[in-house]
Amino acid sequence: MDKIILIILIFCTSFLYADIHGEIKIGTAIEIGAGYTECIIKYDFEFNKSILTFYGSWLTWFQFTEGIIFFAPFQDIYSTGVEYQINNIILSVEHFCNHPVYSGYGILEDLKRGENLTTISAGITW
Repeated sequence: MDKIILIILIFCTSFLYADIHGEIKIGTAIEIGAGYTECIIKYDFEFNKSILTFYGSWLTWFQFTEGIIFFAPFQDIYSTGVEYQINNIILSVEHFCNHPVYSGYGILEDLKRGENLTTISAGITW
């Protein structure tokens, strides 16, 4: 039990040393006439010449129902991941999943439902 408390304490206090940043945006897809909102949050930990980033995002697609201020969501997409960058080399693991949202509106018949995808990647930045 003491080990679990110690792990939780280390995990919680580690975020005091993180550079926390993110973004919130709203937009539209011209081809399908739907809008979306997205919220992304990232926790960066810097060590010497490397950066460890934990991140997550939530994207919701919606259809406008009565003008520009009324809308009905029809799809939620979540992703979470971890990225490690040392010098210009990047290694990452990300999990993505999408879920339909029923609100009485939307274009569900054209969308894939309940998909999950986990990726592992390597790359360079310049």
